[in-house]
Amino acid sequence: MWKDKLYAAPFKSNAQLLWYRKSLARAAGVDPTSLSFTWDEMIQAAVSQSKTIAEQGARYEGYMVWINALVLSAGGQILENPEAGREAKPALATPAGEKASEIVGNIGRSVAAPANLSTAQEEQARATFQSERGMFMLNWPYVLAAARGAAEEGSLPQAVVDDFGWARYPRVYPDQPSAPPLGGANLGIGAY
Repeated sequence: MWKDKLYAAPFKSNAQLLWYRKSLARAAGVDPTSLSFTWDEMIQAAVSQSKTIAEQGARYEGYMVWINALVLSAGGQILENPEAGREAKPALATPAGEKASEIVGNIGRSVAAPANLSTAQEEQARATFQSERGMFMLNWPYVLAAARGAAEEGSLPQAVVDDFGWARYPRVYPDQPSAPPLGGANLGIGAY
Protein backbone atom coordinates (compact mmCIF):
# COMPACT_ATOMS: atom_id res chain seq x y z
CA MET A 1 0.00 0.00 0.00
CA TRP A 2 1.19 3.50 -0.75
CA LYS A 3 -1.02 6.44 0.23
CA ASP A 4 -4.01 4.09 0.64
CA LYS A 5 -3.56 2.54 -2.81
CA LEU A 6 -2.71 -1.15 -3.34
CA TYR A 7 0.33 -1.65 -5.58
CA ALA A 8 1.32 -5.24 -4.76
CA ALA A 9 0.17 -8.11 -2.55
CA PRO A 10 2.54 -10.25 -0.47
CA PHE A 11 3.42 -13.57 -2.09
CA LYS A 12 6.04 -14.87 0.33
CA SER A 13 8.10 -13.46 3.14
CA ASN A 14 10.95 -14.33 5.48
CA ALA A 15 13.31 -12.67 7.93
CA GLN A 16 17.04 -12.80 8.47
CA LEU A 17 18.26 -14.96 11.31
CA LEU A 18 21.40 -15.09 13.38
CA TRP A 19 23.12 -18.35 12.49
CA TYR A 20 25.83 -19.59 14.82
CA ARG A 21 28.03 -22.61 15.50
CA LYS A 22 26.74 -24.13 18.76
CA SER A 23 30.12 -25.56 19.80
CA LEU A 24 31.90 -22.24 19.33
CA ALA A 25 29.22 -20.26 21.18
CA ARG A 26 29.59 -22.69 24.10
CA ALA A 27 33.38 -22.29 24.00
CA ALA A 28 33.01 -18.50 24.07
CA GLY A 29 30.49 -18.69 26.93
CA VAL A 30 27.65 -16.93 25.09
CA ASP A 31 24.05 -17.83 24.43
CA PRO A 32 22.94 -16.35 21.08
CA THR A 33 19.34 -17.41 21.85
CA SER A 34 19.25 -15.07 24.87
CA LEU A 35 16.71 -12.31 24.34
CA SER A 36 19.35 -9.74 25.27
CA PHE A 37 22.18 -11.03 23.00
CA THR A 38 23.85 -8.04 21.34
CA TRP A 39 26.14 -7.28 18.44
CA ASP A 40 28.83 -6.21 20.90
CA GLU A 41 28.66 -9.60 22.65
CA MET A 42 28.76 -11.37 19.30
CA ILE A 43 31.84 -9.44 18.20
CA GLN A 44 33.62 -10.15 21.51
CA ALA A 45 32.75 -13.86 21.29
CA ALA A 46 34.01 -14.18 17.71
CA VAL A 47 37.21 -12.31 18.56
CA SER A 48 37.78 -14.52 21.62
CA GLN A 49 37.63 -17.62 19.41
CA SER A 50 39.49 -16.04 16.42
CA LYS A 51 36.44 -16.76 14.26
CA THR A 52 34.36 -14.71 11.85
CA ILE A 53 31.01 -12.98 11.59
CA ALA A 54 29.70 -13.40 8.04
CA GLU A 55 27.45 -10.65 6.72
CA GLN A 56 26.51 -9.06 3.41
CA GLY A 57 28.90 -6.13 3.12
CA ALA A 58 28.98 -5.71 -0.68
CA ARG A 59 27.67 -2.35 -1.86
CA TYR A 60 24.27 -3.60 -3.04
CA GLU A 61 20.84 -4.22 -1.50
CA GLY A 62 22.30 -6.58 1.15
CA TYR A 63 24.52 -3.90 2.66
CA MET A 64 21.60 -1.48 2.84
CA VAL A 65 19.50 -4.19 4.52
CA TRP A 66 22.23 -4.64 7.14
CA ILE A 67 22.56 -0.90 7.82
CA ASN A 68 18.79 -0.46 7.97
CA ALA A 69 18.43 -3.33 10.47
CA LEU A 70 21.16 -1.87 12.69
CA VAL A 71 19.67 1.64 12.62
CA LEU A 72 16.12 0.39 13.28
CA SER A 73 17.40 -1.89 16.07
CA ALA A 74 19.07 1.13 17.66
CA GLY A 75 15.76 3.01 17.65
CA GLY A 76 16.37 5.17 14.59
CA GLN A 77 15.35 5.23 10.97
CA ILE A 78 17.04 5.67 7.61
CA LEU A 79 14.61 8.32 6.39
CA GLU A 80 12.67 11.01 8.17
CA ASN A 81 9.09 11.14 6.88
CA PRO A 82 9.39 8.32 4.29
CA GLU A 83 5.78 8.92 3.26
CA ALA A 84 6.99 12.07 1.52
CA GLY A 85 8.56 9.97 -1.25
CA ARG A 86 11.34 11.85 -2.99
CA GLU A 87 10.93 14.69 -0.50
CA ALA A 88 11.91 12.41 2.44
CA LYS A 89 15.00 13.47 4.36
CA PRO A 90 17.96 11.25 5.36
CA ALA A 91 18.01 10.52 9.10
CA LEU A 92 21.35 8.79 9.63
CA ALA A 93 23.12 11.63 11.44
CA THR A 94 21.62 10.49 14.75
CA PRO A 95 22.76 8.41 17.74
CA ALA A 96 21.18 5.32 16.09
CA GLY A 97 23.08 5.94 12.85
CA GLU A 98 26.30 6.50 14.77
CA LYS A 99 25.82 3.25 16.72
CA ALA A 100 25.18 1.34 13.48
CA SER A 101 28.40 2.80 12.03
CA GLU A 102 30.27 1.86 15.20
CA ILE A 103 29.13 -1.77 14.96
CA VAL A 104 30.11 -2.08 11.29
CA GLY A 105 33.47 -0.44 12.04
CA ASN A 106 34.11 -2.64 15.08
CA ILE A 107 33.55 -5.77 13.01
CA GLY A 108 35.60 -4.45 10.10
CA ARG A 109 38.60 -3.61 12.29
CA SER A 110 38.54 -6.89 14.20
CA VAL A 111 39.74 -10.42 13.53
CA ALA A 112 36.04 -11.31 13.30
CA ALA A 113 35.88 -9.68 9.86
CA PRO A 114 36.22 -12.21 7.07
CA ALA A 115 38.58 -11.17 4.28
CA ASN A 116 35.61 -10.81 1.92
CA LEU A 117 33.38 -8.76 4.26
CA SER A 118 33.24 -5.71 1.97
CA THR A 119 32.40 -7.79 -1.11
CA ALA A 120 30.29 -10.60 0.38
CA GLN A 121 26.73 -11.26 -0.68
CA GLU A 122 24.51 -14.03 0.73
CA GLU A 123 26.35 -16.96 -0.85
CA GLN A 124 29.83 -15.68 0.03
CA ALA A 125 28.65 -15.14 3.61
CA ARG A 126 27.29 -18.70 3.69
CA ALA A 127 30.60 -20.10 2.39
CA THR A 128 32.49 -18.16 5.07
CA PHE A 129 30.17 -19.39 7.82
CA GLN A 130 30.51 -23.01 6.70
CA SER A 131 34.31 -22.73 6.63
CA GLU A 132 36.70 -23.56 9.45
CA ARG A 133 36.73 -19.92 10.62
CA GLY A 134 32.97 -19.40 10.60
CA MET A 135 31.19 -18.73 13.91
CA PHE A 136 28.29 -16.32 13.26
CA MET A 137 26.33 -15.31 10.20
CA LEU A 138 23.37 -13.05 9.46
CA ASN A 139 21.46 -14.54 6.57
CA TRP A 140 18.11 -15.84 5.35
CA PRO A 141 16.50 -19.17 6.34
CA TYR A 142 17.45 -20.88 3.04
CA VAL A 143 20.97 -21.52 4.33
CA LEU A 144 19.92 -24.55 6.38
CA ALA A 145 18.40 -26.35 3.38
CA ALA A 146 21.45 -25.39 1.31
CA ALA A 147 23.81 -26.78 3.97
CA ARG A 148 21.80 -30.00 4.25
CA GLY A 149 21.96 -30.38 0.48
CA ALA A 150 25.72 -29.83 0.52
CA ALA A 151 26.08 -32.48 3.24
CA GLU A 152 23.99 -34.95 1.21
CA GLU A 153 26.16 -34.44 -1.85
CA GLY A 154 29.33 -34.77 0.25
CA SER A 155 30.75 -31.26 -0.13
CA LEU A 156 30.12 -30.30 3.52
CA PRO A 157 30.61 -32.56 6.54
CA GLN A 158 27.34 -33.44 8.29
CA ALA A 159 29.01 -32.53 11.60
CA VAL A 160 29.20 -28.90 10.44
CA VAL A 161 25.48 -28.87 9.65
CA ASP A 162 24.70 -30.54 12.98
CA ASP A 163 26.57 -27.71 14.72
CA PHE A 164 24.34 -25.00 13.21
CA GLY A 165 22.11 -23.06 15.56
CA TRP A 166 19.82 -20.16 14.81
CA ALA A 167 18.33 -17.37 16.84
CA ARG A 168 16.62 -14.02 16.49
CA TYR A 169 18.65 -11.24 14.92
CA PRO A 170 20.98 -9.76 17.57
CA ARG A 171 20.13 -6.60 19.46
CA VAL A 172 22.03 -3.33 19.33
CA TYR A 173 21.16 -2.62 22.97
CA PRO A 174 20.32 -5.41 25.44
CA ASP A 175 17.09 -3.74 26.57
CA GLN A 176 15.75 -2.91 23.09
CA PRO A 177 14.36 -5.57 20.70
CA SER A 178 16.13 -6.04 17.38
CA ALA A 179 14.49 -5.21 14.07
CA PRO A 180 15.42 -8.13 11.80
CA PRO A 181 15.39 -7.53 8.05
CA LEU A 182 12.23 -8.71 6.36
CA GLY A 183 12.41 -10.09 2.86
CA GLY A 184 10.25 -11.79 0.33
CA ALA A 185 8.33 -11.07 -2.83
CA ASN A 186 5.16 -9.23 -3.73
CA LEU A 187 2.90 -9.80 -6.71
CA GLY A 188 1.80 -6.82 -8.72
CA ILE A 189 0.19 -6.17 -12.09
CA GLY A 190 1.43 -3.28 -14.16
CA ALA A 191 -1.02 -0.55 -15.12
CA TYR A 192 -0.43 -1.28 -18.81
